[in-house]
Amino acid sequence: MINFLQNHNQDNNKGKFSLPFFICLILVFLFWGLVNYSYSLTNKDFIIYQNESLEEIADRLEEEKIINFKPVFILTLRILGQDKNIYPGYYSFPDKISLSEIINTITTPSNQRNILLVIKEGETLKEVEENLKDAGFIINRNFLDYQIKDFLEIDCLNDLTDDNNLSLEGFIFPDSYYLSLGAEEEELLKIFLKNFCQKTKQNEELMKKIDDFQKNFSVLYPQEIRKEEKKDYSPSFYDILKMASILEKEVKDNQEKRMVADLLWRRLLSEMPLQVDCTICYGLFFNFKDCDLNPEDFLIPSPYNTYLLKGLPSTPVSNPGLHSIEAAISPIRNDYWFYLTDRESGKTIFSVDYDNHLEARDKYIK
Repeated sequence: MINFLQNHNQDNNKGKFSLPFFICLILVFLFWGLVNYSYSLTNKDFIIYQNESLEEIADRLEEEKIINFKPVFILTLRILGQDKNIYPGYYSFPDKISLSEIINTITTPSNQRNILLVIKEGETLKEVEENLKDAGFIINRNFLDYQIKDFLEIDCLNDLTDDNNLSLEGFIFPDSYYLSLGAEEEELLKIFLKNFCQKTKQNEELMKKIDDFQKNFSVLYPQEIRKEEKKDYSPSFYDILKMASILEKEVKDNQEKRMVADLLWRRLLSEMPLQVDCTICYGLFFNFKDCDLNPEDFLIPSPYNTYLLKGLPSTPVSNPGLHSIEAAISPIRNDYWFYLTDRESGKTIFSVDYDNHLEARDKYIK
């Protein structure tokens, strides 16, 4: 009889679950519900930065109300073994999205949106670097410290200059770039430099114009307007790039750029200081956002002070676009020796001599 009752109780217990089992089951369902619950968002954009910790990412996701409960987010990532697989980048989340979908988004590289960076004509290396930092990129080395020799695998750079110690100023082509936030700074610079090569060295029409300009330079500017030191001078590609970088910062209108180009080439050949304000700004700040020149600034010695030194500055002072490069090699001949910019209209005011230039300064620069 006792054996019968024991066997009967054992048979009944086979169809029953213990209380701990039920609790675990409920917790699993609750966890599954939290993971797959759809949060209501309003097309949120979110950037995960390089070297950002899981805690920092979770904090910001919670602050942005993309997730509701940070511990569940972190726990889920760890359970799934994805806590080390979060990719830095720019992500967009739709109106409704579950926690599991959020996790899948940030742990799948193909879900990254590239960041649009626009490098404008006339921006400097320092300004490009600052814009990249503002966009969320991690930059560890000053862009001005890089040299051509750091990128010798880009063949065209060897053809454009004989000096591999040159800075990259002037070689960053102004354009629209779609960049991955996870890209290293050298990878970014390679993208910019390769685009420069494509738009210049590999541009057959432009290179033919440059070649023709160099061959005909002595005809365009004969010996009678040259000083002895410049009797055999013909501009190199790098000289043309320097001139274009000045035109980019000094003059807005393309026709006026070509007239200023002629004026500056003649000043160069006659050993007359170029006296260009933008070179002073560059020498002091390496950008133009901080430039507010005082009379004393023109007396500070530097390789970029074209008031104290004759000739072109030691490097380009900006990254010029195609219009300025073409203006440098297609000067419009004129009799002017001085120019200034009307601050109200932006128009270039030309003068044939210094007295007329002083009158123009009194009239247009207040």
